[in-house]
Amino acid sequence: MENGLSRSSCDSRPFTHPFTMLFAAKKRHKILLLICAVMPACPMGAEHAYASESVNTSGLIGLNTTPTARMADAGDVRMGTGFNNPYLHGFAGVQISDTLYIGVRQSADTLQPPNTPTTFTPGIDTKIRLLQEGQYSPQIAIGMQSAIGDSGSAREFITLSKRYKNADFTLGLGWGRMGSAAHLDNPLKIFGDHFDQRRTHDAAQRNNPSQWFTGEDIGIFGGVEYFLPYQGLSLKLDYGADRYILERKNSEYTSRAPWAVGLSYSPRDWINTGVGMQGLDHIMATLTLRGNPKSLPLRKGRTHDAMISYDDNIAHITAPIDAHNSAPHAASNTIYEVIQHAPQEVKTVDIHFDKGFITTPRLTVLRKDLDAAVTTKQGSPQEIWQNMTISAERAHYASISPIETSLTLENTIDFSGHRKGISHHSALIGGIKHRIFRGINLGAAARFDLGGNANQTQSITNAKSPFHNNEAFREKRFGIENAYLSIPYSLNENTHILLQGGYLEQRFTGYSGEILYRPFESRLALGAQIASLYKRDPHTTMESGIHKDERYDSGFANLWYDMPHHDMTLNLRAGRFIAGDYGGEIGVSKIFMNGAKINASIAISNNHEQDTLTGHQTNTSHMLALSIPLGAVKYTPDQNIIRTTIMPLDLNIAQRIDMPNNLYAITNNISMKHIADHWEEIEPQP
Repeated sequence: MENGLSRSSCDSRPFTHPFTMLFAAKKRHKILLLICAVMPACPMGAEHAYASESVNTSGLIGLNTTPTARMADAGDVRMGTGFNNPYLHGFAGVQISDTLYIGVRQSADTLQPPNTPTTFTPGIDTKIRLLQEGQYSPQIAIGMQSAIGDSGSAREFITLSKRYKNADFTLGLGWGRMGSAAHLDNPLKIFGDHFDQRRTHDAAQRNNPSQWFTGEDIGIFGGVEYFLPYQGLSLKLDYGADRYILERKNSEYTSRAPWAVGLSYSPRDWINTGVGMQGLDHIMATLTLRGNPKSLPLRKGRTHDAMISYDDNIAHITAPIDAHNSAPHAASNTIYEVIQHAPQEVKTVDIHFDKGFITTPRLTVLRKDLDAAVTTKQGSPQEIWQNMTISAERAHYASISPIETSLTLENTIDFSGHRKGISHHSALIGGIKHRIFRGINLGAAARFDLGGNANQTQSITNAKSPFHNNEAFREKRFGIENAYLSIPYSLNENTHILLQGGYLEQRFTGYSGEILYRPFESRLALGAQIASLYKRDPHTTMESGIHKDERYDSGFANLWYDMPHHDMTLNLRAGRFIAGDYGGEIGVSKIFMNGAKINASIAISNNHEQDTLTGHQTNTSHMLALSIPLGAVKYTPDQNIIRTTIMPLDLNIAQRIDMPNNLYAITNNISMKHIADHWEEIEPQP
């Protein structure tokens, strides 16, 4: 054993740590050493059982000050704070899938006396796994901090991580702030002069995609995390490539060493703490809370009574289904009743789902398979699936049209305050929906304001903006969230339309039309939507007044794609936003088996305006949301939901409203993928 590390039996040469060689080498040799440092000569273990992944001081999974290629489990939600003088970071993020992390961060500058934060520099961070770790190959990830934010905090990186026994080694290349060490020339300049442009580290400028991975030089960073035998405890050592060029312009700043050492401890799965030193004179600390909604024991929404009829040897079930339940779950209780009480001559069970004028799948299953799964416990949902046939047609209208009720606790958080820090606002929304005639639905919801500090930050939007008086709406204690009439209708089994009108959300009334092409067995869906909106008057009773002279037209072409290997849905939009600007939006979403849902999106406009994110001109808007369905218990609505959304509260550009209904959501739980994913829930429960 040399230098505290064991050498592999297949290499008898004296051991020299790759990081030592890397930073001592001449500039032209560092690329070669970088490749060699992460290509092990012998197999290395890919798993450990000592501690979960922990974050660096700015909120990304990493070492002390640098990121690693490690990712959390899909659905992991974390929030916390990190301190590394002069910055105090607050962060929140979601692991959308095994390969994609998206987070928001706000960094407070505490350098100026009396060390009370006066400037906040928010940003959007992301990391994407390019290659999963193998027996011989490292895990590789690419990422950005302040991908949207100010240039003073922006950095991009490519990082590689490889485990060997209890140690996890990391090595990477950094751009932006992480390129200020200038260890190497930017290798991307071979693709054009665009990547060779001079990179400024100026907090007064906004970072944008044209600056990503640019700069004359890049930096090299690396380190190791050693998982100690004590459960949950690890030792971190790293060497960073940030030389704090921006901070050195301030006379109060004291320079620091590029290396750092720290301890990370997770006493429980849901909490992690860290403490360390950068050099010998700068203390660092982190505190992170985490959880995963997919592991929550969430209750199902309340199901409604189905209609049962018999025709010769067939039992027909028509089950009402709302947006909060899976199709198999909606029919499960009625199936139990059929197999217990249907005449003996009934051999087949037809299951149809009632969504009014919407064409839904008809599932034909064998009674003997259902009986084997429930009565004798010798069958399974998989055997029912194998012998089932599927067709599509409009259901017979149920004689009972259920009233659907919901209660939502809505929390909105804005990390984008440049001067005032984090803003938040909460409200309780109670909703009701009823089919008044066949496929015609009537819905309404009331909003009770729970308060927050959002109105303490002055809005920047101009007086001609559709959102210029958002503060007035937030000040209303009680009001109408929506009240509308909607008609969804299927032109054929793959094509659907939706018309709706009324009070569509807290700030707007109007009407809209939508069309969706979504083949039952396809992962791809295409659609379009147009809307004509009028601003509601917050100074009238229940915000019921309408400014008829404030009309706003918008419309979008939409595409959805269920990504098979990542188990998430990609959504692309392009069109006209509410304020008359044009642009596009890209979003990803994931719905877990227990109904929890995660959404993230970014919208880009052709117009610019001053925003609260950096105080600079911006043409983007972002959103990160988590929805937790709590199900239904006695004496409560059919579905109770907690929804938390992180987004700018008062932007004007790149804005659209979420309609009370949309066709993709209406048809989602009757799609082939959804039914297959939730098929286990078809098994009736006594």
